[in-house]
Amino acid sequence: MKKIILLAAFGVAGLVNAKNAEETKPAKETEKEKKEVIQEKNTNESSKAESKTLQYNCIEYSMYIPCLDMFLDDQVCYGSGTCVSTWDDAWNCMTTNGTLATKFFCG
Repeated sequence: MKKIILLAAFGVAGLVNAKNAEETKPAKETEKEKKEVIQEKNTNESSKAESKTLQYNCIEYSMYIPCLDMFLDDQVCYGSGTCVSTWDDAWNCMTTNGTLATKFFCG
């Protein structure tokens, strides 16, 4: 029963793709900041040739706490550059977090 509720919570939760997120920058930049950005871009372009870029996916999900009749939101990221390398590891992390949250709140 708990697994069905957990799967239903996954169905309700939205999926977030971290690589599509964009960083907003302030409108005004000083000359010094512009030079730093240009230098940083040059450094990044040269380092891309030397190493692989890190790519990872993040998933937002909800855990159902039955004794309180509420959902807790959580997020897990997996891929290169994270401590969770595969989807299976991320799934194990999500189920462990759900079990621990239920034990914490419900005893």
